[in-house]
Amino acid sequence: VAVGALQVSSATFGAPAASRLTLLGLPLAIDSPPLVEDWRHREILARLVADSAGAPATVSVVPNHAFFSVANFRYFGVRDGLALRFVRAWDQEPIGVEYMITKTGDVGPAFTAEKPRRIAERLASDPYLARVFPVIGEWRLPDGSTAAVRARRLPRDLDVAPDRLAVEIERAFVRRLPEFAADVRGLDVELEYGRDVLLGRIRRARVRMAEATVGELRRRGAARLRVHDLEIVLDDVLVNPLSAHAAGRLDPLDIGRVRLARARIDDADFQAFLGGLKGFRHATVRLEEGALRFSLRQPGPDVEARVRIVAAADRPFGLLSDGVRLGGVPVPGPLVDWVMRNFDPSVKIAARLPMPLEVGAVTVSPAAARIGPDGR
Repeated sequence: VAVGALQVSSATFGAPAASRLTLLGLPLAIDSPPLVEDWRHREILARLVADSAGAPATVSVVPNHAFFSVANFRYFGVRDGLALRFVRAWDQEPIGVEYMITKTGDVGPAFTAEKPRRIAERLASDPYLARVFPVIGEWRLPDGSTAAVRARRLPRDLDVAPDRLAVEIERAFVRRLPEFAADVRGLDVELEYGRDVLLGRIRRARVRMAEATVGELRRRGAARLRVHDLEIVLDDVLVNPLSAHAAGRLDPLDIGRVRLARARIDDADFQAFLGGLKGFRHATVRLEEGALRFSLRQPGPDVEARVRIVAAADRPFGLLSDGVRLGGVPVPGPLVDWVMRNFDPSVKIAARLPMPLEVGAVTVSPAAARIGPDGR
């Protein structure tokens, strides 16, 4: 009881200090007394609520400092019942981000500091991004650094005709495609827009390719997939009109929905793609009528299953398995369903994407997998 009381007192209030409670040279507690410094969380949240008028909004907390991170703001947001959604630092583009919280100086441990520093450099060197995300509040923090809140503000004084800007955005779409598609044949980009294109709003962007090799082409060693009759539809797109007009560059700010409307993947291209994935080096996947035949050879019992791709309401697609065998022994259906619910990759895909992704109806035959109406 006495040792427990000391541990609780040391960890909670720092009295006695943890360094004085040691056993065989190891501390019996890790002290974390209440902070007396004000890291201005309440003031920053009040500014966000006032600017958003209490409406739902997505806030990117760029630093990962121990006392100034997304976890800190999520705690206060949940405690106070705010309609704000807090996410980590954005990746290549601030898609879906309506507010940013930044910090100078120490931005967290070395293994997470690269992204906040890259974002700070981008804001300092890209005048078009900085103008779309102006600073609406600054606060001095206890470690001597400065915190700032940036809000997305679309310019309303762009001096260009709507049709002219739409052409510039379409050309910017084409310029950015090499990041995701190579060896493209039959490219067609179609934009649907109104006068609010001057604010960077595109009602619908439809991208068609007769043939293309797609993947994360900027990443070394990324797997690539050859696709035919590809059609991608982006609804409610918001781009930075300043960079599109002045620099001919496509900088997406938000996408309401992405739909993979149509595609055909031939069996040979599918096998080549799987060969480039690390997780499939010991697996084989064959296209069958209506499903995929999956086999995994491993040091323990081998796994065999028949997998069907089905529509799902809360993620791009769902997976259903039947005929699952572990080392040749049939696995009961309820156990298979439980495993699929917990390891279905589409759940993680949906969680990582900053926008909803929909995939059209999928049909599989020995020759190819097809996406689209009636599988055509």
